[in-house]
Amino acid sequence: MKKLHSYSIIFCISLICQYATAQNLELFYSEYQKLVIKEKYALANIKLDSLLKSPLQKESVRLDVLLKKASLYSLLKVQDSALYYLEKTVETAKKSNNTDILNRANTNLGMLLNQIGRPIEALEHYKKHYQFAYALPNTKPNLTRRIIANYNIGLSFFKLEEIDSARNYLREGIKIANQIEKHSAIAKLNGLLSEVNFSVGEDWEDQLFLAYQASMQTKDSIGLLKANLTAAEFYQASGDTQKAITFLEKAKLLIKKTPKNYSLWLNFHKLSANSFKYSKNYKESLQHLEDYLYKKEKLDSLTQTNAISIYNERLKIYEKDLENSKLLIKHKQKINDLTILSAVLGFLILISLSFFFIKYKLIGLNRKLFKINRLNENSLDTVNDKISKENRILYNKIQQKVDKEKLYLQHDINLSTLAKLVNSNSNYVSEAINLFTNTNFSTFINKKRIAHAKIKIVEQNKKQILDYDDIAEISGFNSKSHFYRVFKQLSGLTPKQYLDFSKES
Repeated sequence: MKKLHSYSIIFCISLICQYATAQNLELFYSEYQKLVIKEKYALANIKLDSLLKSPLQKESVRLDVLLKKASLYSLLKVQDSALYYLEKTVETAKKSNNTDILNRANTNLGMLLNQIGRPIEALEHYKKHYQFAYALPNTKPNLTRRIIANYNIGLSFFKLEEIDSARNYLREGIKIANQIEKHSAIAKLNGLLSEVNFSVGEDWEDQLFLAYQASMQTKDSIGLLKANLTAAEFYQASGDTQKAITFLEKAKLLIKKTPKNYSLWLNFHKLSANSFKYSKNYKESLQHLEDYLYKKEKLDSLTQTNAISIYNERLKIYEKDLENSKLLIKHKQKINDLTILSAVLGFLILISLSFFFIKYKLIGLNRKLFKINRLNENSLDTVNDKISKENRILYNKIQQKVDKEKLYLQHDINLSTLAKLVNSNSNYVSEAINLFTNTNFSTFINKKRIAHAKIKIVEQNKKQILDYDDIAEISGFNSKSHFYRVFKQLSGLTPKQYLDFSKES
């Protein structure tokens, strides 16, 4: 009876401890979230590190913390650290067989890799999440996972310009979204599908109309606004100025509800300025142009403030890391000092047996220790200098190779080919381009192609032999539609609009 009573007490204490731990975790995450909202990223990182160092936490909690650290570094735009923590999460989740965290990490890895211009690798991680989602029972939450998986894979194939594959996955996602009547997903998937169709010059109106209808179902004013702006942009690019203005008038009624969404306002004013200019309503065009410049100035100011804030937070984290590194070095130095002291005491004990032998050994040992310490003192500066120098040398080599041999005019130029030409590998070349241009490989090459195309447009127009198909071909693009899409994306104008502006100037 006494033994049973003892077991009951132990069980109660265990339950109380578990409840207290759950309560503490809930409080911890609440405080962490408040710090992130206030953009106190350095303090948020310290909180996460404190939880990681706690030996009492479950493996699932540690995995969740690793995911949060990855998200934190993504907010700080430190992609290499974000990649490190996501890859570490994947590796640890595999060992502990935590499929939920594993697939969250794969999805986040896919998004990050897409952001930094590595869609092929992103696709590999998205496919793992896709396989996981389709292995689960047909419940509503699991069907939602399948919708997300199809959207992500469709987006990645679109970035890789594999249009048929992109369409297949997006249509599958739409089918499931219709099945469970998830209107927000229907709007997003149809919106992307309309963009895919527009990029290759095919019918896009039906998909955009379905996206609009889905947004109406959920009374999503932002979704409706984006649908109207997209329609205006596509009609304007197709030369139907009147329809573009009609959709801009609809957008005007909705955009007033989002006074602080400067990106949408900029797009609205830019499209309006161009549309009214093409319809020869110069007064309206000029007004929208002035509004565009005013909003852009406000956005640039906010962006700069945000960039300074992020830089300061990154600096605080680096300072903390440096402080930890110094403490670690001091700790190691103490261990080294104790080791040396122990060795000296050992030698002193043996000195009575062989004085000259010990003296010889001590001299040799001290010389080695001196060289090792000298090497350790200089190694950190040498490595840091080397990293910076190697990146700069590699980027200069890339620039010279691409510009001198006009590699950007080759239709089949890719990251691996360029890496071989400069005697490097894809990761290093991608990192160097990203570091010095703040863009990915595709954008780096396409900017050079568009610069070349602009020169050819003016030259051919002067010779009265203007042919956009020919310009697309000689500028390195595989199709006219791809050329138009990239030209519009990088310059904000269609080739014809660019020619019109160049004539005016």
